[in-house]
Amino acid sequence: KAAARVETFAGAPPRDRVRELNAVLYDEAGFEGDRLHYDDLRNSCLNAVVARRRGIPITLALVYMDVAARAGLRARGVSFPGHFLVRCDGEGHHDDLILDPFTSGVELSETDCRRILMTHLGDDAVFGPELLEPADAREIVERMLTNLRRLYVRQQAFADARRATDLLLALNPADVDERRDRGLLSFHLGD
Repeated sequence: KAAARVETFAGAPPRDRVRELNAVLYDEAGFEGDRLHYDDLRNSCLNAVVARRRGIPITLALVYMDVAARAGLRARGVSFPGHFLVRCDGEGHHDDLILDPFTSGVELSETDCRRILMTHLGDDAVFGPELLEPADAREIVERMLTNLRRLYVRQQAFADARRATDLLLALNPADVDERRDRGLLSFHLGD
């Protein structure tokens, strides 16, 4: 459905096509950021996000990127500190668009990004354009697994947290912090 709708704007600047994509995803399909139950484990599981139409920035970004690709838009994830974003190719019309998948795909200015950064890292946080560079698939998976582990630890589901850590170590076996975390989780499990 999104592809057909966005296709009617073929040749239009990406901003116009993004506006139409946002209408399909958020207004019609009902996707939204789950502000009330942000730490609900289901918000971090892509299958549940698709079924419930609610999620956190990173899972909504994955949905957004997939639907955008089917609609002919190049959208990539941005592993922005504290709040995952989407970067949509400007296709030579203008600079790339930075979008917030958690807030109905709204376009963010540099000022908006600075505000988000300071909210998560404090007033001394230093903004730089490198923070808006696209993330590769490995970085996205690592961030999702880190989110899951954090939620599992908060729930004291240490076996699940250790499984998430094992997957993180499979991605980067030399990561000493992950090895330490796996040891701490094993201690909590009496293992």
